[in-house]
Amino acid sequence: MISIVIICEKKEEQEQIIQLLSAYKDLRIVSAGKDGYDALISAEHLQPDIIIMDMHMSGINAPELTPMIKRKSPLTTLIALSSHEGAEYACMAIKAGISGYLLKEADMDILPNTISIISHGGCYISKSIIRQVFNAVPDKIPETSKKGRGYATSNFSSTERCIFTGIAQGYSDEEIADNLHISPGTVRNYMSMAKRRTGLKNRTQLVLEALMCEMIHLPDIAPLSLKKIMR
Repeated sequence: MISIVIICEKKEEQEQIIQLLSAYKDLRIVSAGKDGYDALISAEHLQPDIIIMDMHMSGINAPELTPMIKRKSPLTTLIALSSHEGAEYACMAIKAGISGYLLKEADMDILPNTISIISHGGCYISKSIIRQVFNAVPDKIPETSKKGRGYATSNFSSTERCIFTGIAQGYSDEEIADNLHISPGTVRNYMSMAKRRTGLKNRTQLVLEALMCEMIHLPDIAPLSLKKIMR
Protein backbone atom coordinates (compact mmCIF):
# COMPACT_ATOMS: atom_id res chain seq x y z
CA MET A 1 0.00 0.00 0.00
CA ILE A 2 1.42 3.38 -1.05
CA SER A 3 0.60 6.22 1.35
CA ILE A 4 0.02 9.60 -0.28
CA VAL A 5 -0.36 13.21 0.87
CA ILE A 6 -1.95 15.74 -1.50
CA ILE A 7 -1.11 19.45 -1.25
CA CYS A 8 -3.11 21.71 -3.57
CA GLU A 9 -4.15 25.30 -3.02
CA LYS A 10 -7.27 24.93 -5.15
CA LYS A 11 -9.92 22.81 -3.49
CA GLU A 12 -11.33 21.59 -6.81
CA GLU A 13 -7.92 20.30 -7.93
CA GLN A 14 -7.42 18.56 -4.62
CA GLU A 15 -10.80 16.86 -4.91
CA GLN A 16 -10.07 15.86 -8.51
CA ILE A 17 -6.87 14.09 -7.44
CA ILE A 18 -8.55 12.39 -4.49
CA GLN A 19 -11.31 11.09 -6.73
CA LEU A 20 -8.82 9.86 -9.32
CA LEU A 21 -6.56 8.02 -6.87
CA SER A 22 -9.36 6.59 -4.74
CA ALA A 23 -10.14 4.16 -7.56
CA TYR A 24 -6.84 2.34 -6.94
CA LYS A 25 -6.78 -0.18 -4.10
CA ASP A 26 -3.01 -0.04 -3.66
CA LEU A 27 -3.04 3.74 -3.08
CA ARG A 28 -4.03 5.25 0.27
CA ILE A 29 -4.54 8.99 0.72
CA VAL A 30 -3.54 9.72 4.31
CA SER A 31 -3.84 13.52 4.31
CA ALA A 32 -4.61 16.57 2.18
CA GLY A 33 -3.67 20.20 2.60
CA LYS A 34 -3.24 23.50 0.80
CA ASP A 35 0.22 24.93 1.57
CA GLY A 36 3.80 24.32 2.63
CA TYR A 37 2.92 24.22 6.30
CA ASP A 38 0.46 21.39 5.72
CA ALA A 39 3.09 19.53 3.69
CA LEU A 40 5.69 19.77 6.46
CA ILE A 41 3.29 18.72 9.21
CA SER A 42 2.13 15.75 7.14
CA ALA A 43 5.71 14.74 6.32
CA GLU A 44 6.78 14.85 9.95
CA HIS A 45 3.81 13.05 11.49
CA LEU A 46 2.75 10.66 8.72
CA GLN A 47 6.04 9.84 6.92
CA PRO A 48 4.15 9.22 3.65
CA ASP A 49 5.61 7.35 0.71
CA ILE A 50 4.71 10.17 -1.70
CA ILE A 51 3.70 13.82 -1.45
CA ILE A 52 1.94 15.31 -4.47
CA MET A 53 2.11 19.11 -4.34
CA ASP A 54 1.63 22.27 -6.35
CA MET A 55 4.79 23.58 -7.96
CA HIS A 56 3.85 27.04 -6.69
CA MET A 57 2.14 27.68 -3.37
CA SER A 58 1.55 30.84 -1.36
CA GLY A 59 4.91 32.05 -0.08
CA ILE A 60 6.98 29.08 -1.31
CA ASN A 61 7.53 26.81 -4.28
CA ALA A 62 8.03 23.06 -4.43
CA PRO A 63 11.83 23.15 -5.00
CA GLU A 64 12.27 25.40 -1.96
CA LEU A 65 10.03 23.16 0.14
CA THR A 66 11.62 19.87 -0.93
CA PRO A 67 14.74 19.92 1.32
CA MET A 68 12.56 20.83 4.31
CA ILE A 69 10.30 17.85 3.61
CA LYS A 70 13.31 15.56 3.16
CA ARG A 71 14.65 16.56 6.57
CA LYS A 72 11.30 15.66 8.14
CA SER A 73 10.80 12.45 6.14
CA PRO A 74 13.90 11.31 4.19
CA LEU A 75 12.18 8.40 2.45
CA THR A 76 9.27 10.43 1.09
CA THR A 77 9.35 11.01 -2.67
CA LEU A 78 7.78 14.04 -4.31
CA ILE A 79 5.67 14.86 -7.35
CA ALA A 80 5.20 18.48 -8.46
CA LEU A 81 2.09 19.58 -10.36
CA SER A 82 2.64 22.66 -12.51
CA SER A 83 0.84 24.94 -14.92
CA HIS A 84 4.11 26.13 -16.47
CA GLU A 85 5.41 24.44 -19.62
CA GLY A 86 8.85 26.04 -19.49
CA ALA A 87 11.75 23.62 -19.04
CA GLU A 88 13.35 25.85 -16.42
CA TYR A 89 10.70 24.96 -13.85
CA ALA A 90 11.15 21.23 -14.42
CA CYS A 91 14.93 21.66 -14.15
CA MET A 92 14.48 23.44 -10.83
CA ALA A 93 12.35 20.54 -9.60
CA ILE A 94 14.89 17.92 -10.70
CA LYS A 95 17.77 19.83 -9.11
CA ALA A 96 15.84 20.01 -5.82
CA GLY A 97 15.27 16.23 -5.77
CA ILE A 98 11.65 16.06 -6.95
CA SER A 99 10.99 12.73 -8.69
CA GLY A 100 7.96 13.63 -10.80
CA TYR A 101 6.99 16.76 -12.74
CA LEU A 102 3.52 16.78 -14.32
CA LEU A 103 1.60 19.47 -16.15
CA LYS A 104 -1.88 20.00 -14.77
CA GLU A 105 -3.50 20.56 -18.14
CA ALA A 106 -1.98 17.53 -19.86
CA ASP A 107 -0.98 14.89 -17.34
CA MET A 108 -3.53 14.42 -14.59
CA ASP A 109 -4.81 11.18 -16.13
CA ILE A 110 -1.33 9.62 -15.92
CA LEU A 111 -0.81 10.52 -12.25
CA PRO A 112 -1.50 6.93 -11.07
CA ASN A 113 1.08 5.56 -13.52
CA THR A 114 3.58 8.20 -12.40
CA ILE A 115 3.08 7.13 -8.80
CA SER A 116 3.80 3.55 -9.83
CA ILE A 117 7.02 4.56 -11.62
CA ILE A 118 8.23 6.63 -8.69
CA SER A 119 7.37 3.98 -6.11
CA HIS A 120 9.73 1.65 -8.00
CA GLY A 121 12.57 4.14 -7.72
CA GLY A 122 12.01 5.93 -11.01
CA CYS A 123 11.44 9.51 -12.11
CA TYR A 124 8.94 11.00 -14.53
CA ILE A 125 8.85 14.27 -16.46
CA SER A 126 5.88 15.34 -18.56
CA LYS A 127 6.24 14.03 -22.11
CA SER A 128 5.31 17.41 -23.56
CA ILE A 129 8.42 19.09 -22.11
CA ILE A 130 10.87 16.23 -21.60
CA ARG A 131 12.87 16.99 -24.74
CA GLN A 132 13.20 20.64 -23.67
CA VAL A 133 14.41 19.55 -20.26
CA PHE A 134 17.11 17.22 -21.54
CA ASN A 135 18.21 19.72 -24.19
CA ALA A 136 18.72 22.20 -21.34
CA VAL A 137 21.29 19.92 -19.69
CA PRO A 138 24.41 22.10 -20.13
CA ASP A 139 22.84 25.23 -18.62
CA LYS A 140 20.16 24.09 -16.22
CA ILE A 141 21.23 20.82 -14.61
CA PRO A 142 24.21 20.60 -12.25
CA GLU A 143 27.04 18.31 -13.31
CA THR A 144 26.80 14.79 -11.99
CA SER A 145 29.66 13.12 -10.15
CA LYS A 146 33.08 12.67 -11.76
CA LYS A 147 32.91 9.04 -10.80
CA GLY A 148 29.65 8.69 -12.71
CA ARG A 149 31.06 10.41 -15.82
CA GLY A 150 34.11 8.14 -15.91
CA TYR A 151 31.97 5.02 -15.78
CA ALA A 152 29.45 6.40 -18.27
CA THR A 153 32.07 7.05 -20.93
CA SER A 154 33.14 3.42 -21.10
CA ASN A 155 30.58 1.24 -19.34
CA PHE A 156 27.05 2.07 -20.51
CA SER A 157 25.97 -0.98 -22.49
CA SER A 158 23.92 -0.86 -25.68
CA THR A 159 20.85 -2.08 -23.76
CA GLU A 160 21.30 0.61 -21.13
CA ARG A 161 21.60 3.25 -23.84
CA CYS A 162 18.37 1.96 -25.41
CA ILE A 163 16.63 2.23 -22.06
CA PHE A 164 18.03 5.74 -21.42
CA THR A 165 16.77 6.83 -24.82
CA GLY A 166 13.29 5.53 -24.11
CA ILE A 167 13.22 7.32 -20.75
CA ALA A 168 14.41 10.56 -22.35
CA GLN A 169 11.56 10.28 -24.87
CA GLY A 170 9.06 9.91 -22.04
CA TYR A 171 8.16 6.24 -22.47
CA SER A 172 7.18 4.03 -19.53
CA ASP A 173 9.12 0.97 -18.39
CA GLU A 174 6.41 -1.20 -19.95
CA GLU A 175 6.67 0.52 -23.36
CA ILE A 176 10.47 0.30 -23.35
CA ALA A 177 10.36 -3.36 -22.31
CA ASP A 178 7.88 -4.20 -25.06
CA ASN A 179 10.05 -2.53 -27.68
CA LEU A 180 13.20 -4.35 -26.52
CA HIS A 181 11.40 -7.68 -25.91
CA ILE A 182 12.35 -7.83 -22.25
CA SER A 183 10.27 -7.54 -19.08
CA PRO A 184 9.58 -4.27 -17.22
CA GLY A 185 11.37 -5.81 -14.24
CA THR A 186 14.47 -6.27 -16.39
CA VAL A 187 14.32 -2.60 -17.39
CA ARG A 188 14.24 -1.62 -13.72
CA ASN A 189 17.07 -4.04 -12.92
CA TYR A 190 19.26 -2.44 -15.60
CA MET A 191 18.56 0.98 -14.10
CA SER A 192 19.34 -0.21 -10.56
CA MET A 193 22.62 -1.79 -11.66
CA ALA A 194 23.62 1.36 -13.57
CA LYS A 195 22.91 3.52 -10.51
CA ARG A 196 24.97 1.28 -8.25
CA ARG A 197 27.83 1.13 -10.73
CA THR A 198 28.02 4.87 -11.35
CA GLY A 199 27.03 6.25 -7.97
CA LEU A 200 24.30 8.37 -9.57
CA LYS A 201 21.07 8.87 -7.63
CA ASN A 202 18.26 8.24 -10.11
CA ARG A 203 17.34 7.47 -13.70
CA THR A 204 17.11 11.14 -14.64
CA GLN A 205 20.76 11.65 -13.69
CA LEU A 206 21.70 8.55 -15.69
CA VAL A 207 19.99 9.89 -18.80
CA LEU A 208 21.61 13.30 -18.32
CA GLU A 209 24.99 11.59 -17.98
CA ALA A 210 24.47 9.65 -21.21
CA LEU A 211 23.46 12.83 -23.04
CA MET A 212 26.42 14.83 -21.75
CA CYS A 213 28.80 12.01 -22.72
CA GLU A 214 27.16 11.95 -26.18
CA MET A 215 26.20 8.31 -25.81
CA ILE A 216 22.63 9.09 -26.85
CA HIS A 217 21.44 11.89 -29.13
CA LEU A 218 17.80 12.82 -28.68
CA PRO A 219 17.20 14.84 -31.87
CA ASP A 220 18.40 11.92 -34.02
CA ILE A 221 16.19 9.23 -32.51
CA ALA A 222 12.64 8.57 -33.70
CA PRO A 223 10.04 7.47 -31.14
CA LEU A 224 10.32 3.83 -30.09
CA SER A 225 13.12 3.08 -32.57
CA LEU A 226 15.40 1.95 -29.80
CA LYS A 227 16.83 -1.18 -31.38
CA LYS A 228 18.94 0.69 -33.88
CA ILE A 229 21.12 1.94 -31.01
CA MET A 230 22.13 -1.67 -30.30
CA ARG A 231 24.12 -2.04 -33.50
